[in-house]
Amino acid sequence: MDVAAIEDQLSELWDRKTEASSELQQDTVTRACVLNLVICTASQERTREISQIVSGITNEHPGRVILIEYQPEAPHVGLEVDTTIYCHLSAGGRQQICCEQIRIRSAGERIQQVASLVNPLLVSDLPVFLWWTDRFDLDSRLLAKMLKAADHLIFDSANWSSPHGEMANLAVFFEQRPGVAVSDLNWARLTPWRRLISGFFDCPAYRPYLDQLEHLEIHCGSADGDNRPVSSQAWLLAGWLASRLKWEVHSKLHWVDADTCLWSWQSRKQKVTVQIKRGSEPDSDGLQSVHLGATGEPSAQFSVSLASDKIHLKSSATLSGSEPVEGMLRLDETGEEELVTKELLILGHDRIYAQGLRYLTRLSHTVS
Repeated sequence: MDVAAIEDQLSELWDRKTEASSELQQDTVTRACVLNLVICTASQERTREISQIVSGITNEHPGRVILIEYQPEAPHVGLEVDTTIYCHLSAGGRQQICCEQIRIRSAGERIQQVASLVNPLLVSDLPVFLWWTDRFDLDSRLLAKMLKAADHLIFDSANWSSPHGEMANLAVFFEQRPGVAVSDLNWARLTPWRRLISGFFDCPAYRPYLDQLEHLEIHCGSADGDNRPVSSQAWLLAGWLASRLKWEVHSKLHWVDADTCLWSWQSRKQKVTVQIKRGSEPDSDGLQSVHLGATGEPSAQFSVSLASDKIHLKSSATLSGSEPVEGMLRLDETGEEELVTKELLILGHDRIYAQGLRYLTRLSHTVS
């Protein structure tokens, strides 16, 4: 199908929707569009999953959704296109707020034609968000073409098979495409962890320990015990701390055993040993706990850990010889619908995320 045929199909859908609402004496229909959301999936199963949450996303951010299912290794098929209208009642319940989705399915060599079809379908003068649900691959021709029209790229580093190496590639991406803002859903999941860790040092009694940190220990789960790579969340947290505190690489990263990697940063005052240990938590590859140790008189220990109920974080700050000061924070919903809905509110660059990635690339040993 060409662009004109798709637009004609959408117009027919809108006419039918308006007529049906009028005949049934339903509330008025308002066609709303505040952004373009282009979503790329690599399988039918993933397309079905995304389709289930698009309705919720458009409830908060009505716009034109273009859902692309591409299968590079599948047999050659023609481009298949269908259109859908999503409607939600307004807050007052008197008006139907509606937006539209265009689904494009392609396989084999026809994938390279998708970008030329998508670009004319974008609503002009509105931001273009590209949600790339597959692993991040700088060599992907489709990704490169889709990025030419995108203002903001959304992806999830949780599904990376080699997080440290792929984060290095992402740092190169930042240099090559400074005009494209980036959102990592896995980084968003770390927000409560970062909030609690930074919150320790908002306290005047604990702030001097920032310059006296000597040990960072991160425990993460491993949903697949046979895979060596460490959780991307562990890397992101380590890079964040190093970039915020201006630590420099002191020693190369190496594996102590099958589940533990170790290296050191250099702070302004002393060496900081970093250890990431992969555990065997079932059905989880995210963070389990973070521990910070600091020298001084008295010495100090700070920790944040996932509670047994999996919906709270526990924090603890302990000065040597004193009782710990403890706290609890309830985790927000971290499903894809909730995370993407929040990211669509952000138009600019996340410079703190980018700086953390650059610090990770300074580690000379790449984890495989």
